Amino acid sequence: MVDRTRARSNQNLSGQANPFIVTTSHEKPSSASRRLIRSHVMRGKNVKKPASSHLKPGAWMNRDSGAEEDLEAAEEKSMVPNPRLEFAGSGLAFFRFADGVQPYMADMIFKFFTILKQSLYPIEVCLAWDPESSKWFEYLQSDAMYLHSMVWSTQLYFDWLQGSGPSHSTLVHFSKTLNLLQGRVVDPDMATSDTTISVVVTLVMMTALVGKQEEAKRHMKGLHRMVVVRGGLRELRENSQLQIKCCRADLSIALANGTKPFFFSKNIAWEPFLPTKEDHIVPLTDMDTRLANIWGDLRTFCRSANIAFQTGQKVDPELFQETLISIEYRLIHLDPNEDFLQETLRLATLAFSTTVFLQTVGVKARYDSLSRQSRSSIHLESFEQAPHDLCIWILFVAAVFAVTGEDDYWVIPLLQERLRRVEVETWNTVRGILKKFLWIDALHDAEGERIFDRVCRQGSEAVGLVESCDIISRKRMENKNE
Repeated sequence: MVDRTRARSNQNLSGQANPFIVTTSHEKPSSASRRLIRSHVMRGKNVKKPASSHLKPGAWMNRDSGAEEDLEAAEEKSMVPNPRLEFAGSGLAFFRFADGVQPYMADMIFKFFTILKQSLYPIEVCLAWDPESSKWFEYLQSDAMYLHSMVWSTQLYFDWLQGSGPSHSTLVHFSKTLNLLQGRVVDPDMATSDTTISVVVTLVMMTALVGKQEEAKRHMKGLHRMVVVRGGLRELRENSQLQIKCCRADLSIALANGTKPFFFSKNIAWEPFLPTKEDHIVPLTDMDTRLANIWGDLRTFCRSANIAFQTGQKVDPELFQETLISIEYRLIHLDPNEDFLQETLRLATLAFSTTVFLQTVGVKARYDSLSRQSRSSIHLESFEQAPHDLCIWILFVAAVFAVTGEDDYWVIPLLQERLRRVEVETWNTVRGILKKFLWIDALHDAEGERIFDRVCRQGSEAVGLVESCDIISRKRMENKNE
């Protein structure tokens, strides 16, 4: 299930972030910026030092084992130019498509590549997305099946956004896509080509978007089989964007249905993914080492995103995607912990990472299974014994992750009670608590403040109701005495 709400962002930033591998232009960071980054990297307390690893696109998905390098070398190698969109208007008026399209279709495709595609990344913290440097742009020129799948998926998205069923034109292009796909999958040379796999990924994501989960699962099973026949995800390493699309589809279906993902089911790499010299602070004692490594990666990423936005720098989109892919797969494949509080933390961390990675602009997906598990774990007696600050963060994550009132009506009373215990009365104080754990200012501040205002408002209403009842009761007693 998805919600047609626009994601909101807040540009109030904190200087408590830890920069990572970011850039905004062809120039190297200034010496002042590099000193700032270094100073943040060296912050932390001695709890546990994760191993350093060389970070580059594909390093986790393809298990590149290259020699370990220090943070400075990783920074240098990960810096990329800031791409810019060069065309205006529809931009595709003189573009030669793989099949005949009407002008309105070209305009929709342009919107898809310049608006919808870019919504896959939090634009506040990531580089601008350049369609002209994308393989998808090439496929529009060379593959009619891919072209019709893009017209179909784009039209279906706009139909769905308007609350209407599929239009006649949408169904026409869907039919053309399926007919071409049926011919493609029986062709040994094309059955597992990049474009064929990409079209099946689109089928998975769009059927899930409109709520057809069983159909989406069938498509996902077929997609997995195609990738296996191709030789596995590693065989797609020359097309990292396609690797990422396959993983996003896999994770979305797994989270929506409470199942394990198809990919990375064996030989998961549990080591830290992000290179850092920081000593990570874990929220619980005796944490599972695997969960602690995941937490450290996500904390490093959050600090990187915060400092990137604060300093006007940007995170490379592919590194952004793969970082979250490595985190999500490890969290989902990590077996439930017998320590109920650690399991609650795992679920909260998974919910948080989902708000960063899988919730896109304009489309907020609802993952029923994860919502139910999170709620059940928070209501366990062990949660009551957890540190107040950690409980507040977990409850705020549950509220931010929520899509409908059905998801969060139970969170607000628990937040009211926790905030009363610690005597917190302002959003800035709450925000300081949240940032001790995992929090990306540009993505979560606005929603977090809205939740805090709601907690205060409903708390005031409850107090007002109690006071009104007391007044009425006293008046009744006075009338009886008279």
